[in-house]
Amino acid sequence: AYGVKVYWAPGMIGATWQKNITLRGRGILCGRKAIEAGQRGYLAKFERVDNLKVEGIIIRDCSVWSLHACNCNNVSVKNVKVVGYYVNNDGICMGGSSDAVVEDCFSHNADDSLEIKVWIPQKNVTFRNCIVWNDIGGSFGLMHECGATLENVLYKDCTVLHSTDDASVCPVVGVKLSGPGCIKNIRFEDIVIEDVSSPRRASLKLINNWDEWHMNLPTKPDSPHELLNPPKREQPSGSITNVTFKNIKVLNCRNEDVVLIAENEKSPISGITFENVTINGRKLVPNDPRIKKNAWVSDVTVRE
Repeated sequence: AYGVKVYWAPGMIGATWQKNITLRGRGILCGRKAIEAGQRGYLAKFERVDNLKVEGIIIRDCSVWSLHACNCNNVSVKNVKVVGYYVNNDGICMGGSSDAVVEDCFSHNADDSLEIKVWIPQKNVTFRNCIVWNDIGGSFGLMHECGATLENVLYKDCTVLHSTDDASVCPVVGVKLSGPGCIKNIRFEDIVIEDVSSPRRASLKLINNWDEWHMNLPTKPDSPHELLNPPKREQPSGSITNVTFKNIKVLNCRNEDVVLIAENEKSPISGITFENVTINGRKLVPNDPRIKKNAWVSDVTVRE
């Protein structure tokens, strides 16, 4: 992709099945030479680590997910900065990692930025005081893979400077669930989205009906967020329950839709609350026509 052919290679730094691992400093992990050599590998990946700390480093030009905490417990990521351009260059990923806090971080990258993916049952994840400039994919939330239960997630005091992608079906902020895992108790609070440039991109979105990454698939007439031919699954998509958007400001966007689309009756979305949400200077109100939902979405509350 991007005109560079690569093959998988060992990453730079990582640990598996270890305890009390710390990566700290003011140094830079850079993957530019690896990309130039056709190598593709994680710059920092930790798997099955208990008590993981990552602080103060800069990660740049990674050819895959920049910092991945996979199935870890008790994770602290603080003051980490990610800058990248290569396709699939996700920022900071809490993948199946519980009791995790990501704070005071920045990511300007070319895929999902500060995200959750779910491999095993996962709970208690907080992102706070983080800033994103996102060129492809989603900025904050669960993005794609969800193979197990997820509960108790908080994004608070975070800012999206720019979201420029016009190809991804992911939300800028929200949930794009792909898989059988059910999620509940997700909160987005005190979030500012400064600029969303795409005419197709919804800033706030909860969906479990769309596996594909790109938006160029046929959709139902007059319903651009629902597929014309939904996929047939061996297992139903997971449900989405109890999600709150509170004190959210979208300062500038071309698409004002707030999207709540469930796949079917086996994969419902319920218990969704919007409180003090403003889009392009207009507050979201009860029965707001900007809220796009289908028959399998219930118990939606809007508080001004």
